[in-house]
Amino acid sequence: MNEKKAFSLLIVDDMLPNLRMLVDILKPEYNIHIAKNGPEAIRSAIEKQPDVILLDVMMPGMDGYEVIAVLKGDQRTQKIPVIFVTGLDDDDDEERGLTLQAADYIIKPFNPAIVKLRVRTQILIVEQMRIIAGTARRVALEVVKNSATRPFLEMLRRCAAANRQIYALGYDRFDAAVAVVMRESRRGKAGLAYKHGLRQRAV
Repeated sequence: MNEKKAFSLLIVDDMLPNLRMLVDILKPEYNIHIAKNGPEAIRSAIEKQPDVILLDVMMPGMDGYEVIAVLKGDQRTQKIPVIFVTGLDDDDDEERGLTLQAADYIIKPFNPAIVKLRVRTQILIVEQMRIIAGTARRVALEVVKNSATRPFLEMLRRCAAANRQIYALGYDRFDAAVAVVMRESRRGKAGLAYKHGLRQRAV
């Protein structure tokens, strides 16, 4: 039985030999999607939500620079790491790509070992971000389950949404008020402590 592949890649190149080579290098480890031009790449990125995109820079019509600008401007795709694939080995080209938030570069002709390492680096970052996000969700759930802090959290949410008392206090004094609340919340007095902390620090 084949091991299930946990991560997916979108490979974008208008040249079929380049596509085939990258697919052959990476398909043993990843689920692969391909696109042969800029508009197709954008549609596929939105629909497939790959973990990493390998994007050719020099393409007819919509080039890689235009594609990444669209991807990074769209909330649905802006967090997907993009590795530029290019035959341009110039500092100015690299600087332009990094300015557009490219995560890395792969230079043609391809070195299979380098391709795997650069993709794996971005996959490791994606994996760590998933772990961090999962941990944050679990911590948030535990806090919400704690009945002693629930009234404080609800009042804090309403106050922040109202944009009144917190901004009037200023960040430093509000932070001190929160400290008072957190101390009192351990005694089961979160709601009262919240009001008391704000009154005390506003003086």
